[in-house]
Amino acid sequence: MNKSNAALLLACAFGGACETVTPPDANVDAETLAATEDAPEERLIGLWRSDACGSRTFARVIRLDDGGDLRAADRVAPCPARQDCPFRGIYDRSGKWALDDDRIVLDVESGISASPRPAFPRDLELFAGVPVERAENGAVCVYRRVSEDAS
Repeated sequence: MNKSNAALLLACAFGGACETVTPPDANVDAETLAATEDAPEERLIGLWRSDACGSRTFARVIRLDDGGDLRAADRVAPCPARQDCPFRGIYDRSGKWALDDDRIVLDVESGISASPRPAFPRDLELFAGVPVERAENGAVCVYRRVSEDAS
């Protein structure tokens, strides 16, 4: 266990600001895990969601694509289905991502400087293979893998 994961465990134990962490591919067979062991970034490709957490009062959805492309959506105030809203309530971002040891580096190319968009993390930690965002108030925001329909 590295220092970052040990710190996360301590924060969970003493701070109470954690969710239960379940590895994203809990149903994956041993053969698939062995095949991706040499390329852990392949296990991260897909759609991830973190519900409101810490000072972030809205859900954040991040798509990590093969080739390092990143798409993100902050669902600040989504417009209800079949409604006509002047403000869609979702802030979109795009950029690049890369795996760097036990963290995912996020390089947002568009959207981050436009006001009044909420702050966006520069990186996510990995804990048990799951992306984790550290909120400004110390909360640990765990992402879970979601399907396209559930995003």
